[in-house]
Amino acid sequence: MTGVQTCALPISFKQIAGSTDLVECNFDTDMPELNYSNIAVRQAILDVAKFYFDLGVDGFRFDAAKYVYFNDHIASVNFWRSFLYEMKMLKPDVYTVAEVWDSDAVTNKYFEVVNCFNFTLSQQNGMYTDVAKAGNANRLSSYVEAYLNTIKAKNSSAMMVPFIANHDTDRAAGYLTPESGNMQMAANLYILGPGSPFIYYGEELGMRGSRGSANTDANRRLAMVWGDGDSVKDPEGTTYDPDNQIQAGAKDQMADDSSLLTYYKKLLMIRAANPEIARGEYKALKLENTKVGGFTSTWEGRTVCVLHNPSGSESVIDLSQIKGAEGFKTLSAVIGMEGAKLEGSTLTIGGKTSAVLR
Repeated sequence: MTGVQTCALPISFKQIAGSTDLVECNFDTDMPELNYSNIAVRQAILDVAKFYFDLGVDGFRFDAAKYVYFNDHIASVNFWRSFLYEMKMLKPDVYTVAEVWDSDAVTNKYFEVVNCFNFTLSQQNGMYTDVAKAGNANRLSSYVEAYLNTIKAKNSSAMMVPFIANHDTDRAAGYLTPESGNMQMAANLYILGPGSPFIYYGEELGMRGSRGSANTDANRRLAMVWGDGDSVKDPEGTTYDPDNQIQAGAKDQMADDSSLLTYYKKLLMIRAANPEIARGEYKALKLENTKVGGFTSTWEGRTVCVLHNPSGSESVIDLSQIKGAEGFKTLSAVIGMEGAKLEGSTLTIGGKTSAVLR
């Protein structure tokens, strides 16, 4: 019997009460797994998808997608190929994304059939965090270009799916901190980039939450801080000290032009106003002797240039000396801790700041 679980633990079996039958339980003995080789099981989960399609759901996130067949990526990929074919028969434009929590070498196998979250860039030790904390943005743009080339070779319609943190990781505001500008810089790096970014609820408020010594994911999934008198409760098992949580919720931050929520709204408006960023052909720029880095992206005959300065100090960039950036004359948008200005081919960009040029 094969099944789905959320971590690669040794295979274990549990005897069903009052029976000599055994079920496979790799994740937890209280979570028996499904046999996806059984036609009736496949039809049952397809019926579940149809139920939600009929309710108006547009798509699904597939949890632990690499574990459909334990330690067998070929079989798991083939399952998703078949299942997604059936789903698209029901809804041709269904949106799907898979969690394959592993290295790029493993994740890339699944891009043949489904887009996957990028875990190399995410989390406390990921590249977004490293670059946001005054790292070199050229390292990021070079990686993204190579990554896109690899997944598109697997599937021409493959799309990058970036994020900083999610329900299985400590919240980003705890290690990036809005006060330092690192949180805002990390947001710039992934939202002003290609593909379909995912924002974990509350990230846009700077919500905090971590496992700590309690070792429970409940501390990463705390109640949304609406701040409007709501009655939302923290999940069962929470041990996180409420005094460490943010006090200004969504209601207060919506009325504050300097809040993190307002920053995220501006960032998303810049992304929407420059669709080339998400949809275009990505080409990394190669800047030398500076931490400033970025890319150009071309879509439907229009090209934008995005440059990030993750350092804490102002940088002056001569665009005429950068191959691929010579022709940009208009500063379309600036967002960050400081400002930017474009005079002729000279871009002056402040620390922890990003600029979009056309």
